[in-house]
Amino acid sequence: MPRVSDRARLLSDAERCLRLLAMQHALCRFSNRQRAKRLMRSANQLVQFILCVRQARNVNRRRNLIRDLGALRLLPFLEVDEFKQEVRCSQQTFARIVSQIENCPVFHNDSATPQREVWVQLACALHRLGHCGSGASLGIVSRAKGVGYGTVSLYTKRVITALDTIAAEYIFWPDSEGRRELSAQNHREFGFEGCILSTDGTHVVLSQMPKLQGEVYWSRKCKYSFNVILTFDRKRQVRYIVSGWPGSVHDAKAWESGSVSKNPGQYFPEGQYQLGDSGFTMTREMLVPYRQPAASNPENAALNLRLSSARVVSEHGNGILKGRWQSLRGLRICINKPEDVRFACQWISACCVLHNMVNRERRTEDFIDRYEEDQEGIDASNQLAGRDRVPISLSNWRREIQSTVLDFWS
Repeated sequence: MPRVSDRARLLSDAERCLRLLAMQHALCRFSNRQRAKRLMRSANQLVQFILCVRQARNVNRRRNLIRDLGALRLLPFLEVDEFKQEVRCSQQTFARIVSQIENCPVFHNDSATPQREVWVQLACALHRLGHCGSGASLGIVSRAKGVGYGTVSLYTKRVITALDTIAAEYIFWPDSEGRRELSAQNHREFGFEGCILSTDGTHVVLSQMPKLQGEVYWSRKCKYSFNVILTFDRKRQVRYIVSGWPGSVHDAKAWESGSVSKNPGQYFPEGQYQLGDSGFTMTREMLVPYRQPAASNPENAALNLRLSSARVVSEHGNGILKGRWQSLRGLRICINKPEDVRFACQWISACCVLHNMVNRERRTEDFIDRYEEDQEGIDASNQLAGRDRVPISLSNWRREIQSTVLDFWS
C-alpha cells in the first residue's frame, strides 16, 4: 500500500468537509438564511485554511535533530563481538575493507564540503547489508548511527558502487593452475577427479511484492524473491554469479542464461566439470545426481550420496553468505522499474564481494553461524520430471565417474 503523508491526508479531509458545507448551504439557502450565512463563513474559513496548507511544504513542525553520529562514535572502542553485531565483521577485517574502497572516486568530489569519512559511510552501509527485516530499515539505522534518513540511503549506494568497482578482484573464475589445484583437492577428498567447483541456486527473498510484474517473482517457497545462482570453490569463495531472475524461474533456466553455460569451453578444459543438484540440466560441464526412478538403484544412490557430500560446499557457502549478510534473507528494495532490478543485482553482488573479502582473511574472530535454509520440498521440486532423461553419451560419462568414485570409496 502507498503511504499517504500527513499533509495529503489533511488536505483530503478538509476538501471533503468543504464539499459537505457546500451541500448543506445549498439545502438551507432559502429556507434558513441565518444558518446559510454561518455555513458560508465556515466555508470561507475552510478555503483559507486549505490555501495555507497548499502553500506550506510541511504541516508538522520540523524537528532540529542532533546528528552526532550516535553509536558510531563508540564503534572503535567496542569489543569484537559487539563490533561484529554492528558491522558483521571484526575490526581488522573492517579496516581491510576500508583500505580497499577508500580510493574509489565515489567517495571524492570537487565540492568545498568534503564527505564524511569512508569508515563512517561503510559502517552505515554494512549495518543495512548485514541485517534483515526492520533492523535494516532506514529509520533504525538513521537513529542508531546519528545520520539522516536520506544520508543512510546515500552512504549505502556509495558503498555498493565502490564494491562493484572492485568486484572483479574478488569474484573471478579460477585460472588453469587454480583449476588443477581444485581438481586435485576434490579427487583427494571425494574421488571426483576433474571436479573443480560446485553450483547451487538460492532465493533472495524480497520484503514486499514488486510493482514491476510482481506475479513472476512468486517462488515455489510461496515468497516474492530473486533466483540467484552461485558457484563456490572448496574454500566457500563465490566464483560466479547469475542474478536478476525472478523467483518463479527454474534453476536450470537461470544457469543457462549465464556466460559460463553459453561458452563452456572457455571455463572448463577437457575433462573438468562442476557439481550441481538435480535442478540443473546434465551436461559435460555439470554433473548432477540421478533422479527417480534411477536413484532407487543402490549403486546410483551411492553416487548421489557421495555427490551430495562433495557439493555441500555450495550449501555451506550460501548459508555463510546469508548468515553474515542477512539483508539477502529479506531484501528491502522496492522493485518498481528496471533500474531497481539492476540496483538489487548490485546489492547482491556487493554482499558476495564482502563475503569473499571476509572469507579470504580467514580470521577466527570473524566467525558467524551460517544460516540454515529450509530444504523442504527442494528435492521434490527438482525431480518433478519423474524420469532421469539423459542422452546416452552423458549417461556413459556419468557411469565412468560413478565407477571411479565408488572404487575410491570401496
